[in-house]
Amino acid sequence: MRDTNSINGWPPKARGTDDVSPSRPRSGGSHPYRAYLIYPEISPATNRHRRKTMVNKQFITAGNAIFTVQSKTGQYYTYRITKKEANGNYKEAHFASVLTGPDNTSDYTYLGLLNTEAGKVTLTKSSKYDQEATLYKVLNWALHHIWADKPLPEGYQIRHEGRCGRCGHPLTTPTSLDTGLGPECIKKVE
Repeated sequence: MRDTNSINGWPPKARGTDDVSPSRPRSGGSHPYRAYLIYPEISPATNRHRRKTMVNKQFITAGNAIFTVQSKTGQYYTYRITKKEANGNYKEAHFASVLTGPDNTSDYTYLGLLNTEAGKVTLTKSSKYDQEATLYKVLNWALHHIWADKPLPEGYQIRHEGRCGRCGHPLTTPTSLDTGLGPECIKKVE
């Protein structure tokens, strides 16, 4: 297992503070961060007027969400959140994993359970990383921004892969690309 704590830039720090929360504004009242959660097809410059078209809770909890979080230095992690429906023995659960190998479809390593109320992944005894792992911190940092509907620091991005977050089919229409969900699947998710 590689040392995941040696990567610079995660989580980002607000300029002039030691606080790891990038949501703290600078003095003067203006918020220092202007970049948004974006898709691969939308540049930060064109996304500013499209604030509502982002990776959101609906996409993340749809059942088969794959998304990449990228820092301003270019370092990135790809995550998958899958949903297990409730049955007689277990309640509904969302499992978080991280891409750790070259196969984008199967080389995912389990991280933990997504608490859909809080927007945070908690580790379990089956988790392959601990809470100090950078890839774990990055996921929770990204989920915090998604659940709070907060803009990302400048240069940071969260992108879906261009496939429906529920069924995995390729997305082609502008509305589907904006939501991360196909026209039939968006009707089926909360």
